[in-house]
Amino acid sequence: MTVQTSATDRARRNRRWLVWGLTASLALNGLLIGSILAGLFAGPTERRGMFWRETRVLSKNLPQAQVDSLRGSLRDMIPELRGDWRRLRELRREINRMAAEPQPDRAAIDARLAEIRQITSRMQADVQGRLFDELLALPPQMRARLAEED
Repeated sequence: MTVQTSATDRARRNRRWLVWGLTASLALNGLLIGSILAGLFAGPTERRGMFWRETRVLSKNLPQAQVDSLRGSLRDMIPELRGDWRRLRELRREINRMAAEPQPDRAAIDARLAEIRQITSRMQADVQGRLFDELLALPPQMRARLAEED
């Protein structure tokens, strides 16, 4: 025995699904918009600052004012680093174009990868050098706190 549903029952069921679907869609959109506005989807540099990684360990053992000063000193390096960042983007674009060719030139790609490693190593050395120049200028009693473990 088959039960036939009337057209009005089907329409009512379809409307119910439509209402639930729209409600779920609105809830998800609200969640997404709220998250974006709250900064939950911001990248590390937007949410925490560009040199957060370099100073996060220090923030456990140094006063916040000193950590902020260290971060400020590192932020002062940004103009110096911009040229390197531009060159790194150029190199990555070149490598991607080369890799997309029918017959990629592996030696040319390797040369650009080596240049990327050279630039990033130099940048890391510059940032670490500045950071430790600033740390070593702190009073000895403050630097002694760096050796404290959690």
